[in-house]
Amino acid sequence: TAFDHLKSNEYYQKFLSSGILIDGIWDDHDYGVNDAGWRIDNREERQILYSRFIGGSRNGESPIKLYHSKDIMIDDSNIKFIFLDTRSYRDSHWIRSAGELHIPLSALVASSLRGLYSTLGFGRNHSGQVLGDEQWQWLEETLTNSTADAHVIVSSVQVLTSNPVVESWGHFPVEKRRLFSLIQATNPAGLIFISGDVHMAEISKATITRSDGSIEDLVEVTSSGLTHTCADSKINSVLCPMMTSLFSHHRLQSNSIYIGKNFGMISIIDPDDAHHEETQDPNEADKIHLNESDIGYCNSKWIRKKKYLKVSIQSIDGIGSRKSLLASTNHSTQEVLSFNRTITSSLGLHHHCLKQFPLERIVSIDYPDFFSFPPYLSLGIISLLLYIVIWIMRFVFRMKKTC
Repeated sequence: TAFDHLKSNEYYQKFLSSGILIDGIWDDHDYGVNDAGWRIDNREERQILYSRFIGGSRNGESPIKLYHSKDIMIDDSNIKFIFLDTRSYRDSHWIRSAGELHIPLSALVASSLRGLYSTLGFGRNHSGQVLGDEQWQWLEETLTNSTADAHVIVSSVQVLTSNPVVESWGHFPVEKRRLFSLIQATNPAGLIFISGDVHMAEISKATITRSDGSIEDLVEVTSSGLTHTCADSKINSVLCPMMTSLFSHHRLQSNSIYIGKNFGMISIIDPDDAHHEETQDPNEADKIHLNESDIGYCNSKWIRKKKYLKVSIQSIDGIGSRKSLLASTNHSTQEVLSFNRTITSSLGLHHHCLKQFPLERIVSIDYPDFFSFPPYLSLGIISLLLYIVIWIMRFVFRMKKTC
């Protein structure tokens, strides 16, 4: 298989022997069919092959359940990574993707069709599933019972994008609303999303409003691809920048995008490495509304200096081939995008204190949606497209008749 071929690669073997922990979740090209969901053939066999290849943590004994979570301690911070399987149980799009067909330009046709019908307002109430009932139950239990200082939800496809051309949770609006309802109910500390799939890097955002009136960004960092990008071919070098410019209002900032070979990094940043001791500042205690009897306990035991979860995008455009990337770890890279997420809360509270003084309740999450034309304009565009198709068909018919 392709997995065996990669595992036998001498440079990948060297990478494996370095002792680096490898974990992850698959997307469509690991799955074996572009844009595919649960309707693919030999699905369980594919799951088993991928599970054997990637190793890492798994949910239960069965390799069929690829979704899983893993807690990683960095310094004294517990980061919970939640890997969602957005392929094994996912229904088809509102119109099943032409990308699943093994024909020339099928991916381009599928992307164009998705962008067209979504922009015209169709599929806005599509009830297709992404995770499936069992995975939803597992995700709810995982978030409800978690005491981690930060949460990283890994989705192979983008969650927050407003771009209807690419695959994303936005094409499954009922499931997307369910995801944000679950986040609102469970209120996980220090939450970010990471994703891939789209062959470029960008930082997207939604807006969280809490019960105390405070507003914060819920951020998604997308990193792909490591070996090629959405602008590699001649036609895509024109279409990709055009597409990303047209659909951009989901981005954290207007320039929070990078079209080039890249990878992502996550690290813990302590703004004051020289002072790791617990804070004794009573003003910080006042900010979280502690009673006087509780100040000593939380200050001496649990309230720490502010820390950040930093997610960055590193450019590797100058490295060259995949072989040279695997062969050496000494390549110089350049940080092109980054975002710092405060761990746990605005004061970096440890979860023991959060049990006494929890994060303010989430009132609403305002996330970007696909752009759409008004209904009357959509009808006009459809009529124009039909007219153009009919005109082309008549022209072709006349040409054949003349010949």
